[in-house]
Amino acid sequence: MNCETAEEGDQQMEIFYRLFLPPDFMKKEVNESVVFAMLKAAKNLQVSRRGIPPEPDFIADGEGIEVTFAAGREASRDFIRQTCDGRFDPGASKAGEIGRIKSALSRKAEKFYSTRRTSLAILCMLELFDWAAGESREREKFFRWIRREYIDAGIFHTVYLLLPSLNQEWFVYDLRREERRRLLILNYLQAPYYTVVNKGGTGG
Repeated sequence: MNCETAEEGDQQMEIFYRLFLPPDFMKKEVNESVVFAMLKAAKNLQVSRRGIPPEPDFIADGEGIEVTFAAGREASRDFIRQTCDGRFDPGASKAGEIGRIKSALSRKAEKFYSTRRTSLAILCMLELFDWAAGESREREKFFRWIRREYIDAGIFHTVYLLLPSLNQEWFVYDLRREERRRLLILNYLQAPYYTVVNKGGTGG
């Protein structure tokens, strides 16, 4: 995440964006509810109740769903608090972003869940905008790795990855079923979203 203003001479391919967050999004009960609402809209899941530890965060249609952010070992809310206006280079390495998702997977895989079937939903507030809707060999290779290490291995029933675009959209990937659903966010009060504010060599 880069929160600086672009300087003269920056490459034309950089895209300037802004992140909008719902009020009180830093509160655990708020951001968990937002993520589940997005899952419900994309997958038509019906929540029966919140989980009681050692259950995961939600129980829905007999399935336990644990919710987390794609962040490093630092506190997730500290990571989210650092987001702001930024600039995105589509040609930049995705290694850091992939590492954050791997960290979320590893962290949640270490927990014990009492539900018979548990899935993991990861809200990826990361600069993976070009992964969201288009085609990417790197993305598909990474998804195959997740399926092998966490789904086929029986750690999670499925992994839901929520990836943002720069058009007020989120794309929900169900890695077990290899499905992708698009969500258009009309109001930032419903869910966070990213939007382009300027393109080119100068900041907006």
